[in-house]
Amino acid sequence: MSEIRTLSASALAGKLSGAELGAREVCQEFLASIGADGHNCLIGVRAEQALAEAEAVDSARARGEKLPPTAGLPLVIKDNMVVRGKLPTTCGSKILSN
Repeated sequence: MSEIRTLSASALAGKLSGAELGAREVCQEFLASIGADGHNCLIGVRAEQALAEAEAVDSARARGEKLPPTAGLPLVIKDNMVVRGKLPTTCGSKILSN
């Protein structure tokens, strides 16, 4: 397991804001870990969008823009939360998959 995945959210945020780690690097690490443990606990993954958003954070940081402390942190949203136009809201049920 990579050191990135062992860090707390606050430690990871500190490394991102201090430019010790890039948001894309962090995103790639967590995307690579999805499904690797065999738990199959994520229904929808927005990998391309996540990488694009991570690159945008890295670019903004490189330009010296002020970013929120959570910028670049990976986020998982359970599928019982509505995210308009982004992910299906199924509550883990095949009945709600359409």
